[in-house]
Amino acid sequence: MRQSLDLYLTMFLTNALGIVLYEAIFAYSFKRKSKFVLRVVSCVLGIGAIATAFAFGLAYATVNGLEFSLKSVEIIRIVSLFLSLSLGVISLFICFKEKPTLILFAFVGASAAHIMARNAYELWCTLANVDTIYFSMFTGYNALSFVLFYLNHVAILLVTFFAFGKPFAKTAKEFDGEIDKAVVGADVIFSYVAIGIDGTLVFSRRFNEGMDSAVQLVFNGFMMIFCVFVLFVQRFTLVWAQSSQAREEEKMIYENYRRQAEASQKNMELINIKCHDMKHQIRALLDKKDMDESFLEEVQKTISVYDSAIKTGNDAIDVLLTEKSLACEVKKIELSVMIDGEALGFLSPSDINSLFGNAVDNAVEYLDKVGEDKRFIRISSKKQGEMMALRIENYCEDEITFDKKGLPKTTKEDKNYHGFGVKSIKNVAEKYGGTATFSREGNLFVLTVLFV
Repeated sequence: MRQSLDLYLTMFLTNALGIVLYEAIFAYSFKRKSKFVLRVVSCVLGIGAIATAFAFGLAYATVNGLEFSLKSVEIIRIVSLFLSLSLGVISLFICFKEKPTLILFAFVGASAAHIMARNAYELWCTLANVDTIYFSMFTGYNALSFVLFYLNHVAILLVTFFAFGKPFAKTAKEFDGEIDKAVVGADVIFSYVAIGIDGTLVFSRRFNEGMDSAVQLVFNGFMMIFCVFVLFVQRFTLVWAQSSQAREEEKMIYENYRRQAEASQKNMELINIKCHDMKHQIRALLDKKDMDESFLEEVQKTISVYDSAIKTGNDAIDVLLTEKSLACEVKKIELSVMIDGEALGFLSPSDINSLFGNAVDNAVEYLDKVGEDKRFIRISSKKQGEMMALRIENYCEDEITFDKKGLPKTTKEDKNYHGFGVKSIKNVAEKYGGTATFSREGNLFVLTVLFV
């Protein structure tokens, strides 16, 4: 009873809690759920309790007739692997608030690293001609077996963390968890296939006493290479997906520039129309024709369009916002600007276009759908010491939903091709060490950019 209990406890606990350690390498940067520490502790205790319960149950069954042989032990070891991985992936869902695809992706990486470490340990034991800690119960405890076990796992944990865990965390954040479900499904299948191959001890010398240890070495080496292959496939998948997203962003940037060019063309057409009207009005003045007061007011209003150039002290901002003011004039949107352009002199022209252009364009697009009496955009700034705050607000009567990064979600049906404007604004702010926050205050949609 004691021998079988020690064996099953070691088997279940090392597999179950071991996978938790490897999952931590890949999931440490994930967004955590509330009461995270309590959740982690509960999961670890729960996994330990389930593993212990299985161990005691099998030990009791052994005493009451279950064959206690190498063959039956290996079958139980396979079951313990599947059970451990299932408990591990459930724990990820309990502790972290991420998309299922990203959680499964982390689970695959953790299970591949765990299987690689186990096979590396068996390889070292074969080379050292000692039994693993699982089977030392049959031949007596061996200190070298335990030393190899801990040194092997510490080394694999460190290598996995720096070679795969940290790059995964960085790439997964940038990619925002948008990983293709088919790819993740294939990875999960790969993971369980690896477990199946690892557990199929038809090729193991322990399952066949007459098999040479060289075959065991080849088998362990193959499994290690297979797991490393799975990890590199994951890295390649993330890099490929990230590159695809970058291409989409470039496409969206091009589309934004194209729309800005079209807007500029419309503004030029507006100017041409105003000039044409003024030409006829001036000719009427020269001809001394009778003109009523409304006609003179129209002339004054037309001329005022060209006298409304925005002056902030920053040429790039002045040109951009003056152009936007003409577009607002057409749509009967009141644009008021009270900012210190000189204080924003550290912004490059392209970043000014991304920041102000996207903010005003988004506001104009929304205000075009509301009543004319509610159409306004206010741009203001405030400088205090080394800190510069920029505030852009417009009327908003709709409920706004925000994603986990605080960015407003697009309401357009094709979400793959929208939302890059607010991301560009956020990127510009962070480029200069600042922050960009989006909020709804009463009937106002507010963008606040803080540069420090």
